[in-house]
Amino acid sequence: CPPSLGLLTVNALTAADAYIVTMTPDYLAVEGLVNLLEAVEKIKAGIGHVGELLGILLTLCDYRLNATREIIELIRGHYKEKVFRVEIPGNVRLKEAPSFGKDIFSYAPGSTGAEAYRLLTSEVLGRIK
Repeated sequence: CPPSLGLLTVNALTAADAYIVTMTPDYLAVEGLVNLLEAVEKIKAGIGHVGELLGILLTLCDYRLNATREIIELIRGHYKEKVFRVEIPGNVRLKEAPSFGKDIFSYAPGSTGAEAYRLLTSEVLGRIK
């Protein structure tokens, strides 16, 4: 869904059994996460059903930045087990794949980005039960 709380997102949240929130480890994204989770609670109170939060996925992680590590620590400290163990690093191959009309597994199956998504798939399947 688009990163907004329009009709499409609200419909998706109410129709889904579960959802994943993706976010970059940036300050503004933390504010967005808080706002989204508050909105989900309001939707749940008003409509009566919202899918379960399967997890929060940290993407485009640039570990060279101190701010990235600090924000990841903050998010993990506050949301604990709701945050996926796997983090998706910023990766050139992940950025290039769509321009070639391919997914990461077809474009660069040995890349760190592809490996991160393989690990995420295993973690998601483990949470689905």
